[in-house]
Amino acid sequence: MKKLTITLDENTAALTRAHAAKRSLSVSSFVGEVLREHMRESREYDAAMKRYFAQKPFPLTGPPQRYPKREELYDRPVFRRPPVEIYSEKRIGEFDQAEADLKKVLTRRKRTAR
Repeated sequence: MKKLTITLDENTAALTRAHAAKRSLSVSSFVGEVLREHMRESREYDAAMKRYFAQKPFPLTGPPQRYPKREELYDRPVFRRPPVEIYSEKRIGEFDQAEADLKKVLTRRKRTAR
């Protein structure tokens, strides 16, 4: 293993120690693990990008076509479902009663505040 010295500000050092302690690792092991993970993700990203750019472009054939309108894109059966009733009539009546009760309380408070 190769030894390396790094410089961290106080907040970063404290957070690093806390995260290392949560994982029951030394700060050195924790930093090594974080760097390995970061490098792995970076390599995977680079490989995916190379695979994508290695693909040959496909030619657009035929006459130019207009772009579809928004209504055409979203006119699908999944978007035409009937609305679901969220509250029953009884529950709506309870809401109306609670609203009326609240108005009464607020009216009384206004009167007593004067």
